[in-house]
Amino acid sequence: MFSLALVCALFSAGVQNDASPSDYLRAQEIFANSSRPIENLRTHTQTFPRDPWGHHFLSSAFRDLGDLDSALKSAERAIELDAKQSLNWGLKGAILGSQNHHRAAVDAFRRAASLDDREDVIQHYRTQTKNAEQYLDSAAGLQKRSWIALTAGLLIAISLAFWLRRI
Repeated sequence: MFSLALVCALFSAGVQNDASPSDYLRAQEIFANSSRPIENLRTHTQTFPRDPWGHHFLSSAFRDLGDLDSALKSAERAIELDAKQSLNWGLKGAILGSQNHHRAAVDAFRRAASLDDREDVIQHYRTQTKNAEQYLDSAAGLQKRSWIALTAGLLIAISLAFWLRRI
């Protein structure tokens, strides 16, 4: 089993040397296969508080466990440490989308796409952006239909009240 410090060091070096998407998956697998990933990642981020990848993976682990508030906090710390890394912004966008903060997710995905030069990654973030925008559009449409139904219901109630007063 690799140590978290070694994985973070290898992963950071790989990213600087144009790592492939499979490198990201490999690093995530190493963290995921740890017997105590959250505890190990917390220890790592306490030992190396300025390592953005430790915070990134801690955020990912929290997200996988459903602790979205902690996940967002760790993602924001990773961004604070390395604001030019598209993966940090993409992770933040995914967390925000899971929290139903789709407008903020759109902004994070757009930022992620603007920071990467790999076409497949850019396309992935554009797809995520489009999905979040579609959710916002459908929610806006539902809200509009709800207001129309509410208004129609109120008009019927008012008409019925006037009709009943006349009887």
